Amino acid sequence: MNLSNSLKRQRGTFTVELALVAGVMIFVLAFTTDVVVNQSIKGKLDRMSYSLVNVLKERTQLYSNDDVVDDLEIDQLYDIARDSLQRTMGQFDNALLGMYVEQQKFTNDDQPIEPQVGVHLFSRGANCLPPDTLRSQSDLSVVTTFDRRAILYKVTLCYQGNNWFGSLMGDDYGRIRSYSVMLGR
Repeated sequence: MNLSNSLKRQRGTFTVELALVAGVMIFVLAFTTDVVVNQSIKGKLDRMSYSLVNVLKERTQLYSNDDVVDDLEIDQLYDIARDSLQRTMGQFDNALLGMYVEQQKFTNDDQPIEPQVGVHLFSRGANCLPPDTLRSQSDLSVVTTFDRRAILYKVTLCYQGNNWFGSLMGDDYGRIRSYSVMLGR
């Protein structure tokens, strides 16, 4: 009888330990899966934002001499981003993609033009705001050979990825954001 009681207690202890270890393993698995999937999405957004800002910068060289970005061009950029990400991401959802485009121009005395005149802001898709504005990064611009400051372009892409670990922890870690800044011609 003493041996039988001891085995039952050991089985109970094993069950409790297994439950504790399984709980910890679920957290580790959810965290690892979130990190891997979101890093993959971040890499795709990094490449896409860099490509889009290059297209935006080169459009004046390729298509026109007008350096003002308009809504039609931004719509085309958004369509390129959406279609490309749809091809490269397995579980892509259009409603989770957001894009924010900024263009900063400068005055003749190398000062950033006020937001109403020289900063052109465009937003498409889901809510996507950059961590800091292009106006705060205006020192990135250089003086060109024509003795004027180069226009700055910034494309920010956002996507709402998986949030399995965040839902276990009661927080949101699924918002993925990538941006690229480029000098204009």
